[in-house]
Amino acid sequence: MNFQLCILGCSSAVPTAERGLSAQWLEIHHKHYLLDCGEGTQIRIRQEGLPMQRLSVIFISHAHADHFLGLPGLLSTMDLLGRKKSLRIVCPESVKEFLVHYWNTVDYQPGYPIEIDVEAWKEGGLILEEDSVQVEAISLKHALPCRGFIFREQRDAFVLDKEKIKQYELSNTQLKELKQGNSVQLSNGTLLDANQVGSIGPAGRSYAYLTDTRPVLQTLLKIPAPNVLYHEATFTEKHKERAKKTQHSTASEAAEIAEKWGVSSLILGHFSVRYPNLEELLLEAQSLFKNTQIAYNGLRIEL
Repeated sequence: MNFQLCILGCSSAVPTAERGLSAQWLEIHHKHYLLDCGEGTQIRIRQEGLPMQRLSVIFISHAHADHFLGLPGLLSTMDLLGRKKSLRIVCPESVKEFLVHYWNTVDYQPGYPIEIDVEAWKEGGLILEEDSVQVEAISLKHALPCRGFIFREQRDAFVLDKEKIKQYELSNTQLKELKQGNSVQLSNGTLLDANQVGSIGPAGRSYAYLTDTRPVLQTLLKIPAPNVLYHEATFTEKHKERAKKTQHSTASEAAEIAEKWGVSSLILGHFSVRYPNLEELLLEAQSLFKNTQIAYNGLRIEL
């Protein structure tokens, strides 16, 4: 089953012609999630051909404009395209207040159910648990309260093949039995074993999204390391004092986190516009953590 990341934007507060503002799309076992929603996110979603109407949860890290100002346009477009499916938004209280105020100002109410979940964001910990994935929210260190999100594929989930389900015309009752590893009898009397239509899924792929933060290594060391880490690298060490003042991280600091936490690979993002060439950030990080790559608009990774 799939576990795919698509980078929609990776610039810091100011977008460039090549780099949009913070937004990422995750598809896990054919369920779709959006991480942050900077201005222009809906355009990037359409450019990448992603299924906007299948989006089920939006996670907003914090209330700085470059991480959520794309919400009004995205939510309105889904409405105009006829969305009826409910949508959950996990976000800070101030983002909820912004959306409500905006809707009141323009005399608009969404035509589909939207659950704005402030409590889950505020409490942190396990904020989503589905058959295929668990999502944990952790505290970061930034100028405003900020959350990082860690996605973990549920271990040892029995995954049914959709094509086999159609082929054998299986009922919901039969599907429940097969998911338990039991055999079922088809209408023609044939006995169908569970392993003929599914298998145990890959064990525990995981992804962490940590943006807009000073290094929080002591917090992270209490949590199992993910396979892949996206960590902000707004600056190089050349501007480390600026990083401290603005509560951001350098590429070296992100690499140190990756090395000490024990992740398999690191993606750098949230770049300051002062770096038109990102090679210096990449080289700085790779000197400490070899398996590092630079985020860019349209980067897709299958975990």
